Amino acid sequence: MHSLSSDDSTSSPARSTTDKTTTEDEDDLVTTTVVPAPSSGILQVYAAYETGLASGTSLKLHVTPWTTAREVVDLVEKQLNMAVVRKGKDGPIYPNDKLRNFCLVAVVGARERCLRDDFKPLQLQNPWKKSRLYVRQKHDVLAALEHSARHTAYI
Repeated sequence: MHSLSSDDSTSSPARSTTDKTTTEDEDDLVTTTVVPAPSSGILQVYAAYETGLASGTSLKLHVTPWTTAREVVDLVEKQLNMAVVRKGKDGPIYPNDKLRNFCLVAVVGARERCLRDDFKPLQLQNPWKKSRLYVRQKHDVLAALEHSARHTAYI
């Protein structure tokens, strides 16, 4: 998982190939299907909590199909903490033991879904594929919906 600052993303369609192998005895035909790993992707994740940075701050993350929502939340938190320090802001710094108080949510229109920690965001299905992703505090249920209409700023 890496954070990115550009809009460049590449993806290749997943293809499978079938390889047939025969042994000395023609009756023992072995068919092997090789399926390449699904392609990685770029997620743009917005902060829906007090960061000390501009409202609508977001990060673009390069993630794999196996990256979990918990890993995304932890990375966003750590990156935003570093941005606050680097920019000399007075914003709150959230220690590692407080990261469990945050969750990843998907917002489409006026609907929000909190994603389980073990959920893999690249597996979102329609209409959630078109959603905006937010990190918010678990107890602040309306935060992502309130932030969804605001102007965005990139760090």
